Amino acid sequence: MLIFTISFISAGYNLGKEKYSIETTYSTGDDLRGWINISFNEEPSNSIFSSSDGGEIELLNLLKKSLNKNFKYTCDLKDCKSDYSAEDGKLEKIYNLGEGESVIFGVKITDENKLDNIKSLQFKLESNNTENTKNPLSIDFLNNGINEWKSHYVSENYGEEKFGCYGSVNDSTELISIPYCERIYFEEVAGIEIGAYVTRESGKGEVPFIIRIFNLDTGNTVNCEASASGEIIGLEERIACKPNFQIGKSGYYHVCVILKNPNVDEGKYKINFESINPCGFAGTYDGEYNFDFEIFGRQNKYAPNINIIFNNTELENSQSEVTDIENYIEGYIEEKYENNCTTGCIIPIKIIANANQKVKISELSLSYLVGIQKEIHEISDVEEKYPLITATHQKLFLDEAGFNVSNIEKEYNVSVYFKGDELFEEGIKVEKAPVIYYVRPEITARKYPTTFSIKISQPTGISKYKWNFSDGVVTTTTVPEVSHTYAEMGKYPLIITLTNSKGMNFSSEFEINVGSASEVVPSLLDKIDSNIRFLESKFVVFSEFQKRSLINALGLEEIKEKVETLEENSKNAITESDYEEILNEILKIKLPETIGESFVGEGINFYPYTDVVNLEVLKSIGGGSYNPSKEQEYQEAILSWEIDNAEMELNFSEISAIYQEYQEPIVKIFEVSINNFYEEPIYFIIKDMENLLFYTDYPIIEQDGYKYLEIDSSTQSIIFSTTEEIDFEELPIFVSPSLTEINILDLEEFNQGEFFKKWGLFILIILGILVFTFVIYIVLQIWYKKKYEEYLFKNRNNLYNLVNYIKTSFANEMKEGEIEKNLKKAKWNSEQIRYAMRKYHGKNTGMPEIPVKKIVKRKKENS
Repeated sequence: MLIFTISFISAGYNLGKEKYSIETTYSTGDDLRGWINISFNEEPSNSIFSSSDGGEIELLNLLKKSLNKNFKYTCDLKDCKSDYSAEDGKLEKIYNLGEGESVIFGVKITDENKLDNIKSLQFKLESNNTENTKNPLSIDFLNNGINEWKSHYVSENYGEEKFGCYGSVNDSTELISIPYCERIYFEEVAGIEIGAYVTRESGKGEVPFIIRIFNLDTGNTVNCEASASGEIIGLEERIACKPNFQIGKSGYYHVCVILKNPNVDEGKYKINFESINPCGFAGTYDGEYNFDFEIFGRQNKYAPNINIIFNNTELENSQSEVTDIENYIEGYIEEKYENNCTTGCIIPIKIIANANQKVKISELSLSYLVGIQKEIHEISDVEEKYPLITATHQKLFLDEAGFNVSNIEKEYNVSVYFKGDELFEEGIKVEKAPVIYYVRPEITARKYPTTFSIKISQPTGISKYKWNFSDGVVTTTTVPEVSHTYAEMGKYPLIITLTNSKGMNFSSEFEINVGSASEVVPSLLDKIDSNIRFLESKFVVFSEFQKRSLINALGLEEIKEKVETLEENSKNAITESDYEEILNEILKIKLPETIGESFVGEGINFYPYTDVVNLEVLKSIGGGSYNPSKEQEYQEAILSWEIDNAEMELNFSEISAIYQEYQEPIVKIFEVSINNFYEEPIYFIIKDMENLLFYTDYPIIEQDGYKYLEIDSSTQSIIFSTTEEIDFEELPIFVSPSLTEINILDLEEFNQGEFFKKWGLFILIILGILVFTFVIYIVLQIWYKKKYEEYLFKNRNNLYNLVNYIKTSFANEMKEGEIEKNLKKAKWNSEQIRYAMRKYHGKNTGMPEIPVKKIVKRKKENS
């Protein structure tokens, strides 16, 4: 639906016939894109454009954006810059400011001689501001739109706890190894406290937690630690800590709670959650929110009664990018006045108040050199004269105005205003955006060609990757990696923009630290050493085979040997080139921050898929033959044989590598218990997989990319692990006798007389159809289980959490009807609830199931 509003013609601006055009599909948090056809007639340059979603920009600042470089306009003032007048010079000034108000004071230099330089500047600033969570005061020195100084003084007191979208308790879930996160909006502030409310479920003793905050835009992540130590089951505790993290820009941040030692402390605590209009998640953030958790953040209040001496030291303490105010003023006077202050050079200083307060400026001292040194102590009131802009009708692009659309997937109307007048209203659709989990490396050396790579949540459908290195170089690739060399040391924002097949753009920003190789290498080696020791300390809670599988999957022994060699090389390195060679090897090392068990399954009846059965391999192993034109019939016959003569039960666990930004499986461990009801030996056959490792020295034989084991006994367990990314339902394993034991129905072989041809053939056909139908039904039964589950739960974690919720609810003696009612309130549909409930009770979740194995088992037991 398209809605627009005809703007009223004003003395300052007018819309053209074709008023505007904007894109109507966006990713979450994207910038509004499009243009307006507008003209200006002596319009003040500080007139404001704004959006109904928040955000505003002055006219002149929008005209200066790169997309508007071809917009033609004129100004009544030189270089389209403000002019100033100063009057009423006094030794002190007092300004009463309300919230959102500002005032400009300044210093006027009038001298017949040409200015040589500024020697020093300082003044005293006092305010009666009250304690507040909002930054009470900032200074825009030179009135150039940059707040060079902001109050950075905080009190020991905090504002209210903010819980993001979490409202009231729906239920609780046990805390396991995955992160539990909530999106929370924070105002700009120098200090915060983050935490959660958790409840003791079992066990005793102190349980340490990692509490994490990270910036959704930059990926900047900081951890702190807190512990829960309650001894009373069911008692809720507040855990919190103070990260070394400044909220430099108001916006949304993720706060996460993670068990520090999940292998020891899983299940000891639980956390409340709900899922009505959520903005939180469990596990890895893939751009979709599923739950809200009782996680909070609260901001330090800013200290009252600001009293400072404004000078270079104070600027440095406030972490300002400007630390030489004298040089800053010199550049301004040279550019604006060409160092000629005969008629007066005015230095404007704007004070911006975010709260009601009285501000006093005094003790100003400005020393400057004009052949001799002079001083000024008077403070003047400064009035700004804005340039007036005139332009004919043209397209003015809004893409860089900073008008963000919603962070939530939805369809809604957005409006853009100019000076409070609505220019247009348009219906737009906001879709889920892919998430860039990380960029690697984040530390590198100058003059060193570095390959940067990213991991994203939805890699399919991305057509190009744009890399802005913030050093003047922008590169576009069609793959998620690029090579770049930074010429100088420093911290560089790396802005990565993904473009999908629909032409939609998704951007994330990361910080790249560039140093000299000789400085970077020792620091990185120390970090890797510490990381290895920490990971090894986590192995104690795993079984010996799990530990061996992890070491194998991580390549830990090889990494340790490599690090020892690199450390020795580092000690002997002399030139930057020597260190660069070492750095090249360091950047190839990938280790997680920690590890944890992320998924477990027990007692699962396993049915292989038909295409897993490799007849050529089976022929090579056990002899026999088959007709290649009837390959599918043989595969289905083997599956039918297995249903009648063997049973495979599966236990499995998944161990994940946990990084600051995300987690990913690194090894999967399977135990296959095989019950052989057949009177002859059978073969257990497994396709070779990535880093396939067996628990013990089974008499395994390799054959054409497969491994097999002959099973004589009635029951045998085989334990193995792999790093291959494979779901347990798709394991490439099957059991079978030799092909000589497998028969399929071949009607051409029967030719035993007219009667048999007519009636025997008919009976065989009927029997064949019944057998074939039976086999097909079993195959469909298995296929349906898998596909139906994928249809209902596209994210497997959702099913896991739902079953866990049901389990907890029954443990709390909640009735099934009440559980279903709560789940429906949380927006789960009836089909999902029924499936999860049947899964919890161990009932059939797919097509009506024929319990062949149970029948066969009883038959064998009774024979």
